[in-house]
Amino acid sequence: MVVLNCELEAVDEIDERVGHMVEPGAARRVILIIQPDEKDDLGRMAPWLAEDGFELRTIRPYLGETVPAQVDADALLVLGGSMAATDDHLHPWLLDVRELLRDALARSVPTLGVCLGAQLLALAAGGTVQRGRAGLECGVVEVRWLDAGRSDPLVSSLGQRFSAATMHYDVIDRLPSNAALLGTGMAYAHQVFRVGDAAWGVQFHPEVTPERFAAWRTETSPAERAGYDRQAQRVAESDKLLVSSARALTLRFGHIIRGRNAGGVRLG
Repeated sequence: MVVLNCELEAVDEIDERVGHMVEPGAARRVILIIQPDEKDDLGRMAPWLAEDGFELRTIRPYLGETVPAQVDADALLVLGGSMAATDDHLHPWLLDVRELLRDALARSVPTLGVCLGAQLLALAAGGTVQRGRAGLECGVVEVRWLDAGRSDPLVSSLGQRFSAATMHYDVIDRLPSNAALLGTGMAYAHQVFRVGDAAWGVQFHPEVTPERFAAWRTETSPAERAGYDRQAQRVAESDKLLVSSARALTLRFGHIIRGRNAGGVRLG
């Protein structure tokens, strides 16, 4: 495997003033969180979403908690994990997560898949996932927005360039037929995509802190760890920039959730 050395360039400052104040007594919208792995919780996204007025309900299938058949919430967020998206024989509940994603897609429930969650979203909608030919991608990835991203309700306001922490071996090899590729990267193309009108996948980790990222070195081989440690240092040094990007993405997702109406999702 190759540890990629992602060069970090200067990026445009991202406007984070997209939060929402919840009036006292107002009903809180609910986001259903699927956490596949104990080593990847909602991290820094949790306080941002809570402060933005959302109730967070987390299901941890690795602890035996049941994945529901339908999304009984205002939105769905599926996090990452160390398993492969196709490891059904080791983690049978991955089938249930993909079925849950299909329910969200069918009903236009606002959905965000992160890393493994993005891969599960792609599989659920008819795409394919395989081991990345370039090997491990880790460190800081710069996302380049494509034409479709410039008009997308989630990412169009995130600035000309966007940097994020990333760590993955598997990649989305083929997007679903009804997906739009919004942002691409230097090593792997499918960094940000939308399926249908209300579901997004990001291959990177907006939720991860530098401390958690450094701890993921145990998921790499001994031969990769020196390179991984260098990338972990880059993540720590870039944290102010990564926080700005991740927070803007998180709050924009919240804005989309609040735009939902009885007839579907109002994207704007």
